[in-house]
Amino acid sequence: MKRLLPFLKPIALLAAIAAVCFAADALAKGGGGLGGCPRDIQCPMVYDPVTCDNGVTYSNACVAFAACATGCTEGGAGS
Repeated sequence: MKRLLPFLKPIALLAAIAAVCFAADALAKGGGGLGGCPRDIQCPMVYDPVTCDNGVTYSNACVAFAACATGCTEGGAGS
């Protein structure tokens, strides 16, 4: 086992770098990581409405982000 240890450390490091790069690429493409949309995040229960390009008014920007909505502006429909 001691003979393998010098080889395992670089392999583990490369695997960790690949995992970080994969996650960063998924997030940059608008996905929520491995699961894609909707994003599985906890949002505060604060009412600060935003209306997004899809015509839906969300209770706050976090909820809109979790739903992968884009083009959101402050205020609800009709405000």
